[in-house]
Amino acid sequence: FPGQYTLAVMDTSAAHLAIRDFGSQDPVSGTQLKLFPNPAQQEFRIDMGGYDKNFDLYIYDISGKKVLQMSNLHDCSTLHHNLTAGSYIVLIQNKFLSLQSQIIIQ
Repeated sequence: FPGQYTLAVMDTSAAHLAIRDFGSQDPVSGTQLKLFPNPAQQEFRIDMGGYDKNFDLYIYDISGKKVLQMSNLHDCSTLHHNLTAGSYIVLIQNKFLSLQSQIIIQ
C-alpha cells in the first residue's frame, strides 16, 4: 500500500528509561500495585508497598465482564481463584485510590 512508514528501534538505556511491569501507581499517594507471580496459576499475591487501608478488588475478563469481586482485602493478600487461563484486568479500589493492573492466568 502506498504511504509513509516509520520504523524505530528504542534503546531504553540511551534514553534513561526503565521498562515497567504491569503494575500501576496512584499519582497522589504514590502507592504502586504489583501482582505476582505474573503469569500466575491458581493464586497470586497483591503487593502495594505497605499500603495500610483495606480495599475492594474487582477482576474483569478481556470482554469487560466482571468475573470476580472481593471486599476488605489488604496489602500482601494472597488471592486464590478459579479463573480460566487468559488475561484479566485487576482493579483495586477504595475511597482513597483506584489502581488497575493486568494479570495473566495460565
